Amino acid sequence: MGNCFKEQNSRSSISDCPRKEIFEQDFSDQKVIHKRAKSQLLNQVESIIIKEDPETEQDQNHSFELNSQFQIQHSATINFIRLPLGLKMEKHHQIKLYNLHTQRYLHSHAIKHEHNKSNEVSTCNNCNYEYDWWQFIWIKNTIHIYHPITQSYLKCLQTINDIGEVGCLQHDMDEWEIISDDQEIKQYSIIKLKHISTGLYLHTQPQQSKVENQHIVSVCKLEEANALWRIADMQ
Repeated sequence: MGNCFKEQNSRSSISDCPRKEIFEQDFSDQKVIHKRAKSQLLNQVESIIIKEDPETEQDQNHSFELNSQFQIQHSATINFIRLPLGLKMEKHHQIKLYNLHTQRYLHSHAIKHEHNKSNEVSTCNNCNYEYDWWQFIWIKNTIHIYHPITQSYLKCLQTINDIGEVGCLQHDMDEWEIISDDQEIKQYSIIKLKHISTGLYLHTQPQQSKVENQHIVSVCKLEEANALWRIADMQ
């Protein structure tokens, strides 16, 4: 009980969703500047253990509710394995995003938020596998985060006191920035996802959402965020 049940018989794929025509430039043309003297990924972590494993591949009426729901629990210590990079991510690839702080996958489903029309976004380990796939969509010089199986886009719905509620909408999209120390984004790259209009970072925490065994996803300030995500799988 509480897990997401499959909502359609056939597996969603890029070929099922007519998305390719919205790409107006090749992925290779999107030059992201990564040559920085200081890492932008790990500066939030106070104590970090890195293991090398070469063989492992709404309105204001909801302000009190929002603040109480998204009380930030920040992981000051993180222990993760840095994997050797895999294939370069191309514009047609779907990916799974794994949070290194809470060790759960970014997930969405067709269950709606209680007070708006957006699909819920959460993290979990035992959800329906097909609902964990995402895709980065490039339109001109902007990046959007797309959830293929529900055909919707990741969006910040409202922010109060530098905390933002996140959901997915079909006909509305927000711009995001991918921050990485890798010059090319590949499978197993570690990234942060910055919401452009608010300057806040995609974040999750070990706090129960309304669906059993799923955790809350929001955006918040970098110094408070569990913001490190690994591109854990790619197809």
